[in-house]
Amino acid sequence: MPHVVIHVAAGRTPDEKSDLTRALTDALGRSLGSAEDHVSVEIIDEADWPQFYRAQIGPKLDTLNKRPGYSF
Repeated sequence: MPHVVIHVAAGRTPDEKSDLTRALTDALGRSLGSAEDHVSVEIIDEADWPQFYRAQIGPKLDTLNKRPGYSF
């Protein structure tokens, strides 16, 4: 029963968020065998992405499953 929390730069449209939610749900079904009704997704808009990066991403680079190709 995965729960996914995604932080994105503010400005994504409701349609983009809906598409992302669908893609994540489908991917979890394929990769983990999760039933659609067992998946929950939370999308959090971050108004200041560089600040979020410095606080939440940069300090964890060694433990991330996928590192970004950029830095601040």
